[in-house]
Parts: sequence; C-alpha cells; structure tokens
Amino acid sequence: MALKYNKLVSGETYKLSYILSDDNRVIIPDLQRDYCWGDKVTSSDISKTYAYAFVEGLINNLANDSLNLGLIYGYEAPAGHIQLCDGQQRFTTLFLLIGMINRKTENNGFQSYLISDFELSDDHEPRLQYAIRESSLYFLSDLTMHFFLGGPNLHVSDIEKQSWFFNDYKLDPSIQSMLKSLEDIETILDTSGLNPVDIGNRIVDNLTFMYYDMENRRTGEETFVIISVC
Repeated sequence: MALKYNKLVSGETYKLSYILSDDNRVIIPDLQRDYCWGDKVTSSDISKTYAYAFVEGLINNLANDSLNLGLIYGYEAPAGHIQLCDGQQRFTTLFLLIGMINRKTENNGFQSYLISDFELSDDHEPRLQYAIRESSLYFLSDLTMHFFLGGPNLHVSDIEKQSWFFNDYKLDPSIQSMLKSLEDIETILDTSGLNPVDIGNRIVDNLTFMYYDMENRRTGEETFVIISVC
C-alpha cells in the first residue's frame, strides 16, 4: 500500500485538517521539553491550567471564520513526518482536544485526525508522536486506541485504572500533564453548552498555522535553543 503525504511549504498557512490528513504525522523530537500545559497559569488573577485557558479561548472565538494560531517551526524527516521544533504545546493540546471530541461524539467524523486508516490496521501509531521518551510514545498510542476511539462509558479520571495504563506512565511528566489537560478539556466540553460536533468541525476547519521549514535537525536545534532562551 502506497502512503500519501501532504507536503508543507515554508511560509504557507495550513488548516489543522490539512496537517492531520492522509498519512501525515507530527513528531515531537527528543530535542523538545516535556508537555507542560497541564500546569497552572502563574498569574494572581487566574487559577487555570494553560490548557484550560487555551481551549476556553478557542471555544470563545469559534464564531470566527478563520483563527490563526501563529507560527509552527519544523522540518520533514522522513517524508510526511513533521519534526516540530516549536509549537509543541499548542499542537499537543489540540490533539488532546480532538481526541476528547471524537470520544464525546463516538467517532463521528474525527477519528481520521487522530490516526490514519493505515495505522489503524497496522501498528496503531497516532498522528502525534512523542520521541522525547518511550513511555510518552506508547501512552499516546494507548490513549488513542483505547480511550479516544473507545466507547463513551469512561471518563478521564478512569484512565489510570485501565489495564493498558502502565506504572511507568505515572512517572512521565508529559503524560501526567496530558492527564491534567484532558480533565480540563472534559470539563469545558461538558459545560460549554455547545454541540461537540460543531466544536470539532470548527477546530479542524477554521484553525490555521503558518509553517516555517527549518530544513534539518541541526537548524531546528539551533532555533529551539534561541526560542528557549528568549
């Protein structure tokens, strides 16, 4: 079976639905830090996680025909695999949001943004992969297959009780932060009063990113260091 990839061109703007389509994958390379948007916003007048504030802001602006979320920096290696050097927190949170929407709507049109048809019948590798450590990598696969694509009876608070949730996952800071973000996303979806199908359609079709091609890992590492310092 020949795989098909959507090429991203530097300086062009793309919908989320384009980036997460065909056999494309987004990789969080090992040069990145852990996912941390499950942490609380450090502000005297707000007590929410970064994920909560981000998703709440998105939903409050869903009426916009287009909502650009800024630049993402990356390079393609191998073909169809975008190694993300900047944009990790935003992109991971959006993946978790789409996963929760897919679960809420019982696979009503959003499954393909989480995993390709090929991987669904092959190695179960989701569209978003963490190369920071193996536990994060395996967790996203388990989370996608057993929770995002699963039935509606479980809640986020039940994830750690499942047979596929290994003890190593409790020691992974990215996974623990993802779980906190998922709890907040679940709360927002349950209390927004909006149809999750409508939210999902607007997320994948109205949200855009401008892509900047770093060309290779070396340039990506240099840019990551500069962004981190700034």
